Amino acid sequence: MSERFADYDAAINYLTQSTDYERMRRVRYNADTFSLQRVAGLLAAVGNPHERFRSVHIAGTKGKGSTAAMVEAILRQHGLRTGLFVSPHLVDLRERIQIDRELIDRDVMRRMAGRVAEAIDKTLHDDPPTFFEVMTAVGFLAFAEAVVDVAVIEVGLGGRLDSTNVVRPEVAIITGLSLDHVQQLGPDLASIAREKAGIAKAGVPLVVAPQEAEAEAVIAEVAGEVGAPLVRVGLLRPTHDPGGMAAAVCRHESQTPDEKSSLLHPSPLGEGGPSGPGEGFPPVTSQRQVQFSWHKDFLAGKPTGRVTVRTARGAYENLLLSLAGRFQGANAACAVAAAEIVLGERLDAEKMRTALAAVEWPGRMEVFPGPVTVILDGAHNARSIAELCAAVADYYPGRRTVYLFAAAADKDVAGMCRELARAGAAVIFTKTDNPRAAEPEELAAGLREAGGTVVGTNPEIAAAMAAAKETAGEGGVVVATGSLYLVGALLKTVGRVNRPDR
Repeated sequence: MSERFADYDAAINYLTQSTDYERMRRVRYNADTFSLQRVAGLLAAVGNPHERFRSVHIAGTKGKGSTAAMVEAILRQHGLRTGLFVSPHLVDLRERIQIDRELIDRDVMRRMAGRVAEAIDKTLHDDPPTFFEVMTAVGFLAFAEAVVDVAVIEVGLGGRLDSTNVVRPEVAIITGLSLDHVQQLGPDLASIAREKAGIAKAGVPLVVAPQEAEAEAVIAEVAGEVGAPLVRVGLLRPTHDPGGMAAAVCRHESQTPDEKSSLLHPSPLGEGGPSGPGEGFPPVTSQRQVQFSWHKDFLAGKPTGRVTVRTARGAYENLLLSLAGRFQGANAACAVAAAEIVLGERLDAEKMRTALAAVEWPGRMEVFPGPVTVILDGAHNARSIAELCAAVADYYPGRRTVYLFAAAADKDVAGMCRELARAGAAVIFTKTDNPRAAEPEELAAGLREAGGTVVGTNPEIAAAMAAAKETAGEGGVVVATGSLYLVGALLKTVGRVNRPDR
């Protein structure tokens, strides 16, 4: 038992002194900066805790956190003791490490940080690990000590060089991809897909959400090269169909030598090809299909969804999905596919229903009702902003809506402003305390250039929110988005944390 740190605050001070790429504007992306050898050495020095639990590994540009929350909820509902490793945190650093969906206990965090610090002093003093690498080791140690049955592990950045990529999971998932972190991962979808597909491993099923053609082809190529069986998800018809339903099919592909050529040269995605957000992904045909459909719903005044998933094992009809937004349909399908692989014959339809109805994921289309409805969503790239605007218009048609927006300067600000302008959004710009944050006037200039409507700017988040509420008026809607750091700052003001403090 390590007593390196006398109290929790001392441990947190140590952890936050490590090099933190999440708060740096420019980061070199290579095998030296992001070193799997370094994190492997650190984990070896503390007894390789990641080898003592099963895992689910999730990469992607958007939806990976929501998908992780759904997978964890399903597994926990089936009686498994779960770990959850996610990033970034919104309010409390301990959100990154959860056991049975409870934030890691403060004393456990203190002790695990102490063990990691002692290992660094002994073996890695000349090449100290980064903040994320240290947190990875702390999390994996906590999971091993808690004897979790399965840990659901979200990739931090990319996949191939991410410190979490030391695990050998039961199943891996790649959620929807779009342009983000282009300075590190590459300027196009194909480059980004190759980095994300780096989590693929021989013999480990790889569940893949609907992707554009160039990303789909790269993922299939990488899966074929390493021998990862694919579980593909693709929409059967566009989400803008008259019935308001979206359907998708999941193709299970074996990975025998005779079939690897089908992964290297995947079937055409269909007619038309991908177009705007959430639309145009064509069918993927297969003899073994898993289909899903989604439609919007409300429960107790809050937006939700209904999803139906059909697999070779059976049908899960009209499941209430507590997480709102059309895009959550694909995330839920990925979660169900992964849960079937982990649970096998133990999977129970009613337990699945209970889990998906109760799952929570703060800061993602999170609604706070009141005289002015407030929605917090951490969308921070053009594709996600477009999907968010579509979801708000879908759930709250005809309501006066004002967007409160902040973003990091190294994000695709121009692309996000184009989507806000295209949606006809009225926007107030503000700024977070993250060192990477863009100035409100710079953001406003981007929206004006895109032809959008700037309501105002205010660097103080509280004042900007008050202005947004006043502009929306009673019965209106305020949507705070563009940055998870903005969402975290606002969650602090309403006293909302992922789980009660312990």
